[in-house]
Amino acid sequence: MKDQRLSKISRVNDVCLAKLNRINQQLAECITIEDAKRGVDAAALLEIYAKRVGANVTTFNRAAALKVRFERRLGELLSSAPKARGTRGQLRGRKSSGDSVVESPENKSATLKELGITPKLSMRSQRVAAVPVEKFDALLSQIEAEADKEMGTTKIVSGLLSNVPATKFTGDTEWFTPSEYVEAARRVLGDIDLDPASNDQAQQVIKAEKYFTPETDGLTHKWNGRVFLNPPYGQPEVAQFIKKLLDEINCGRVIAAILLTNDNTDTDWFQASAQKAAAVCFVHTRIKFWKPDGRPSSPTNGQSFFYFGEALSKFVTEFEPFGILMKCLQ
Repeated sequence: MKDQRLSKISRVNDVCLAKLNRINQQLAECITIEDAKRGVDAAALLEIYAKRVGANVTTFNRAAALKVRFERRLGELLSSAPKARGTRGQLRGRKSSGDSVVESPENKSATLKELGITPKLSMRSQRVAAVPVEKFDALLSQIEAEADKEMGTTKIVSGLLSNVPATKFTGDTEWFTPSEYVEAARRVLGDIDLDPASNDQAQQVIKAEKYFTPETDGLTHKWNGRVFLNPPYGQPEVAQFIKKLLDEINCGRVIAAILLTNDNTDTDWFQASAQKAAAVCFVHTRIKFWKPDGRPSSPTNGQSFFYFGEALSKFVTEFEPFGILMKCLQ
């Protein structure tokens, strides 16, 4: 009887491992958002199957880890996918052709909803994609070798995202600043010479003398004068843009600036901003940003305005109505 039970367990594991190997091959060929979503679904079904048929712990954990690997790939593709013009949330499917990237005509108008990608999955996959690769690979390898403790997708993702700031990740990265904050910043700065992380539509409100878009990439240019920066709310861009701002202030090209960020006080970029700024305003409510289609929307945490410059009293006057102000010690 015992031998029969062991034989059954062995057969179950063999079946699960065969399925796992087939799905794992798809990961190497995962080059479109649709590919990644199919991989997430297939690995999720395998995780459920492994649990139901009583596969051993290592096999179950490998199935769960494979689902997380597909989620990371999905997050990478969602973060880098161009938006189709004219309709918010449309994604162009992309396939690799040698060294070039070509559009997949059948996918040009596919929305997240049509692809079966929920806002929750979009958010989580992009957060997983933001985890440093060293941390990701180390934890996943450890889990895949675990023989005594079942982990499952939820526990794996929780471990990955511990100590990873939840900057924005609500499914997109375009959050336009409402006019009352922009006008207050304009009054403090005198004018806005540069908006280094913007687009044509946002400039209807910001009206900077000069601005950079994702296509012109503000990180690759020198910044000068008076800057208003609302950086992209995703990793690693938020840290890169803030570091760029602080570097340009240090070298003297930026003479004054107002920076709008989320209240991620535990991050290196928030701490560095506070150490350099003259003052910071902690906004008393979550800002109702506006989206490209005109709808208001708020992120999942509060926001802060950092001021860099000499007109401290002007900043206090203009931003005191928005929240608590604190002077930063230099």
